[in-house]
Amino acid sequence: MEAAVVELDSKWEIVREGLRSDLGEDVYSSWFTRMMPENFDGANLTVSVPTRFLRSWIQNHYRDTLLEGWKKEITNLARVDILVRTCSTRQAPKPNNNLQIAQQNELDGKASGQDWGQRMGGLKGFGGMPGQAMGGRAMGDVMMGSRRGHMVDPRQCFDTFVVGDSNALAFQAAKRVADGMPNEFGGYRPLFIYGGPGLGKTHLLNAVRQQIMIKYPERRMLYLTAEEFIVQFVNALKARDTMAFKEKLRSVDLLLIDDLQFLQGDKVQEEFDHTFTSLVEAGKQVVLAADQSPVQLSCLNDRMRSRLSGGLVIDICPNDFDLRVRILKAKVTEAQRVNPTLSVPADVLQYIAENASRCARGLEGGLVSVLSRAQNGIITLEMARSALRNQVSVEENRIIRVHDIIKSVSDFYQVSKADLFSARRHRSIVRPRQIGMYLAKMLTSRSLPEIGRRFGGRDHTTVLHAVRKIDDLLKKDPILAEEVARLKREIELNDGHR
Repeated sequence: MEAAVVELDSKWEIVREGLRSDLGEDVYSSWFTRMMPENFDGANLTVSVPTRFLRSWIQNHYRDTLLEGWKKEITNLARVDILVRTCSTRQAPKPNNNLQIAQQNELDGKASGQDWGQRMGGLKGFGGMPGQAMGGRAMGDVMMGSRRGHMVDPRQCFDTFVVGDSNALAFQAAKRVADGMPNEFGGYRPLFIYGGPGLGKTHLLNAVRQQIMIKYPERRMLYLTAEEFIVQFVNALKARDTMAFKEKLRSVDLLLIDDLQFLQGDKVQEEFDHTFTSLVEAGKQVVLAADQSPVQLSCLNDRMRSRLSGGLVIDICPNDFDLRVRILKAKVTEAQRVNPTLSVPADVLQYIAENASRCARGLEGGLVSVLSRAQNGIITLEMARSALRNQVSVEENRIIRVHDIIKSVSDFYQVSKADLFSARRHRSIVRPRQIGMYLAKMLTSRSLPEIGRRFGGRDHTTVLHAVRKIDDLLKKDPILAEEVARLKREIELNDGHR
């Protein structure tokens, strides 16, 4: 078995170079880098990929190309079957009658569920690329026009999203939209997901998109960042072709917009407002992601903030320790598919979770740094300490300033700093001011008089009253407790990314 696997691996190296040459680096890196040969029974070859979406896409677009590539190395090859692997090591060979892997592919014989921007590949400004010949396929079939001009990352699906307390609600809501429950597209219009960088917002938007491609292949979808929306609208204005932009944008069944906090400009927002209203009134679905809640997005006008707040608004909180460890375990499992000898002890994972950046990207970066020091697949705690020395140094030297707390409270409650420092006694100002003082006492080493001076020259008795008042309210008001906890997490996360 081991010799056979080695031989398959060596042939796969040749086949993958042929795919890279024939299809181009972009297509190859998007769809084939995570494929592994599993078994050859003398006539049929089995290969594996990590997700159902990846299997479906390759079967529908590159099955013949893959077969022809392998036939150059295995002349008596009859067929190539693709399975979704569920473990990190290859399976032992099975009897021939079990080698016929069921395709389980509901998309056979159907048109692929492409992004609407890709189907309209020839439309100026949609997807950024007109249809171009590419091995007999239009470039639109290769899923161009996705996030920031790159192809869809097949890894960003529901199966690979690690769920914890901090993101469970967002995951469930996105899944309901993708599943079409309880009615078509889940009934959330819009679904608005917000949270700090690296917490999984883009992953969830792509997961919705990929699942609908499989479950509703006939649906028309468009996925854009706010920046892409602006660029394409401006291009339409310059070309005096705004009607085509409006008609195609409003004809989709599902519109997904990422990084909404970058939607700037009065005309752009007006067009987005009209598009959003048109889709929602027509019963279509809109899914949005941003780094702040609608009411906190100062880039939007009051009308848009109100409209966006009318759907389901869910935040993704910073990853807690348990979730960070599970994210790291998932990353290790993924790495073990390439290197089954890799071993990362539990204490190393815990050390990375405690000392690397708390977002998924930061955790992955920390893990990569540690894995780069592996010796024969073995990782020790000392290696992890060495790899993360700089990150740990930054972590240990982090200082949360009263200034940072004031800014976060001001942004969170939409209260100006001048009001926080003023003598105004309106409840909408007093409560945020007291919460700011409370958090300054909890998160900094500043004395009560120092905190008072930072909050408009107040004396220490005012600060003490605020701390005691909020502390008492937190015990009685669970909504306020959750609000303050979320604000505290945001302050700590923002501090880590200054």
